[in-house]
Amino acid sequence: MHEMFTRDGRELSLDTVIYDRSKKKGQTMIDTIDRGCLEGGCLDDEDLRIIFEHLLGRRRQGPGTLKGQAAY
Repeated sequence: MHEMFTRDGRELSLDTVIYDRSKKKGQTMIDTIDRGCLEGGCLDDEDLRIIFEHLLGRRRQGPGTLKGQAAY
């Protein structure tokens, strides 16, 4: 894809904008790691259930399953 668009009188490539944004996010993560701002941890089954219900927008049907989804 090499979609072009105009912004503020400049012609830009959508690919370039996405790539530059990705690089910026990557640098933000590296800076965060270097500053020691992240803490280790793990997710238990309840955390995962809450996350997946939120992401998938589905409610539980029964133990271990979401409506329309296999158990995770």
